Amino acid sequence: MNKEMRLDALQDKQIDLESTIKEAYQITNSIQCITQTSDIIVKLSLMADKYDITEEEQDVYFDEIRDKQNELEQACFNAEEMFREKLTQIKEEIEQEEAE
Repeated sequence: MNKEMRLDALQDKQIDLESTIKEAYQITNSIQCITQTSDIIVKLSLMADKYDITEEEQDVYFDEIRDKQNELEQACFNAEEMFREKLTQIKEEIEQEEAE
């Protein structure tokens, strides 16, 4: 494979990967729609109120739910990084190919 063909192939990969990053963002962003912890907390809170469980008592558990939801969202967004790292690698390969 000659230099021009290698460069074209790398540039095609770059374009494809940039599109993949956008798609990955849309996928990981959907985590916010999958489980709305606020809906769960409201329903549980209404049930707890029925039994006179104080807000302070509820918050012990609800804070954990919120924390875990935040951790899950962050983990999903972190997964996008693998595509960004690969894009950086491809851009470096393009630069090297162009320099030769």
